[in-house]
Amino acid sequence: MKVRSSRRLAVAGLLSAACGSGDPTGPAPIVPQQARICTIYPADNPWNTDISAFAVHAESDAFMSRLALTWRLSFVPNLPVNIVDSERDPVPFIPILYAQSGGDPGPMPIPSDARYHVKEAGKLVLDDNHLVLLDKADCKAYELWSVSGANPDGSWSVKSGAIFNLKSNALRPDHSASSSASGLSVLAGIVRAEEMRAGVITHALSIPATLTLQGFIHPATNWQSDAVYRTKLPLACGQAGFGFASLCTQVLAGTFVYTHPNNAPMGLRLRLKATFSLASFSGEALVLLQAAKRYGLIVSDGSGTTGMLRGEKVADPSAWDWSPAISGQLATVPASAFEVVQTGPILP
Repeated sequence: MKVRSSRRLAVAGLLSAACGSGDPTGPAPIVPQQARICTIYPADNPWNTDISAFAVHAESDAFMSRLALTWRLSFVPNLPVNIVDSERDPVPFIPILYAQSGGDPGPMPIPSDARYHVKEAGKLVLDDNHLVLLDKADCKAYELWSVSGANPDGSWSVKSGAIFNLKSNALRPDHSASSSASGLSVLAGIVRAEEMRAGVITHALSIPATLTLQGFIHPATNWQSDAVYRTKLPLACGQAGFGFASLCTQVLAGTFVYTHPNNAPMGLRLRLKATFSLASFSGEALVLLQAAKRYGLIVSDGSGTTGMLRGEKVADPSAWDWSPAISGQLATVPASAFEVVQTGPILP
């Protein structure tokens, strides 16, 4: 499927090119070419598992009714992916200065000009800045949260950071967060430009949920406290344009019930129903919905509007421009078009 016709295809930061092919005019690879090809986890990893035939969860309707309270399927390509090679390129392993949230110890290969997602002014969480690096030397993802830097001494200040070995299916320890509340990799669940060029996505996509349960389903390893959305939801409902009038009336009146057994646990996996017709969808939106039918959506973070898909922010927008029609098409897909599939027990 060709999503773009004769578009400029020299997309900066493409993972397959960055992980698998060197510049033929540049220095010779330190290790054999075949050893330098990175995939985002092995083929049998949960992220890459076809769940189109998985059984529907017994509580699917109840879970979906809670998710529907703030459901808005959309697409936001706002996360840069920095490709580095800590063996070949002059990328220093820069120490990181952690605040209160801890994380995997550095050093990490953060270039001084690393690009990262910065929360726009007026958003509810102004320190929710994410930095993602893929080191093609060892196929590791370095993911940092609440980033600022580089500091005058070359260090970076962050509140939490995590290192993911993309060649392994090993999970983070239970009750261990990452740069997301779930402990899951952010890189694993975003839509990458190279995938959209190819017209097919072969992994699950991550979404946030506004209301979450104090529990998780593997491969997630952590849950988010309800104190977070008890604070953020009233703030969101006070903002023009947030919507969800029925819910916000209860929230602002103090009558909304926050704690519910069918709030979404981290790791909950949704699947677009096989009976939902895709005949009216096209382009990138169609590719996303095809992935939602085969690989599903994984609740990977909390507090955001339920159903927001994230995409890669390319370094050169002139080389790849995400269609402005994506979210408009996705917005027509209701929560009732999805079901929850059984992928494992909810862990406390």
